[in-house]
Amino acid sequence: MAKKQKVNLKDTLNRINADIKNGTFANAYLLYGSESYLMRQYRDKLVAALINPDDTMNLSRFQGAGIDSNELINLSETLPFFADRRVIVVEDSGFFKSSEAKLAEYISNCPETSFFIFVEKEVNSANKMFKAVSEIGYAGEFVKPDEAQLAGWAGAKLKAASLQISREAWQEFMIRVNSTDDANMENMDRELEKLIDYCLGKDAIEKEDVEAICSGHVEAKIYELMDAVVGQNITRAMELYRSMLQMKEAPLRILTSMENEFRNLLAIRTMVDEHMDLPSMSKQLSMQEWQIRKKLQIASRMPIDRMEEVLNTCLDYEERIKTGRLADNVAVEMLIMKYGK
Repeated sequence: MAKKQKVNLKDTLNRINADIKNGTFANAYLLYGSESYLMRQYRDKLVAALINPDDTMNLSRFQGAGIDSNELINLSETLPFFADRRVIVVEDSGFFKSSEAKLAEYISNCPETSFFIFVEKEVNSANKMFKAVSEIGYAGEFVKPDEAQLAGWAGAKLKAASLQISREAWQEFMIRVNSTDDANMENMDRELEKLIDYCLGKDAIEKEDVEAICSGHVEAKIYELMDAVVGQNITRAMELYRSMLQMKEAPLRILTSMENEFRNLLAIRTMVDEHMDLPSMSKQLSMQEWQIRKKLQIASRMPIDRMEEVLNTCLDYEERIKTGRLADNVAVEMLIMKYGK
């Protein structure tokens, strides 16, 4: 009888790491989910633990739709060539969304010398292949890590480079690399490597290092702009606004982004006044705790009635832009001039 699998990232990583450490491997693994960076990392870790990655005689790779399941079965039935194992890696096959009854039945009774590693973005847990792999092996979901897991992962990379990072620098780094819907660990890894190279020879990474080397996105610039407006630093606010225009950001998008941020600040400030704890706020706002702590640094510096006034002004300017009564670039400048001095 199949054991119920938990689709928890920590459980998934622990299970695969334990199999590698103990050398007790299942004959089939399914790595699935949205975090492709981690899936690739653990795919490669499994391959390296099972077989020499350069052993082209006993390591086979297949990718994409249209893979012939009969070819996989025939390959699996072939004894390893001067080795103990034959490893078959199958990626983005669609087998776990379509009907592959023959392969599913075979997987349940495959030879002890054959090891399958499936890597898929989307699966159906009611699928026969999913059930077969779960029964004889392990199906683990890879989702975006939480803040603590990301901090641990980044900390290990920094330690290997003999570097530490200040709390302020870490928060700034997270804002810059994690501020868009398509943010992922691959982007974070790339930016972290740039930061490590930039700071080699130093003992610690500071906030100014992150600002100098990590490109960030418009959302990160919006945060800086909001901070300048709330701090009534109009010179800095206008500099940031003009730099975003140079980056070809549309004034209306900047305005609506500020509108959304003020809406978030108002919600955070209201929840704080209602004595709501951070985990509850995180759940209700669908934000990570570090994001709320960062936004709270701004929200705590402006009265609620002032935030409501700014938000209403943003809404008014947006409506006037869309009805042709106000130029978009003028609207943002007016907002900065009104509340940034």
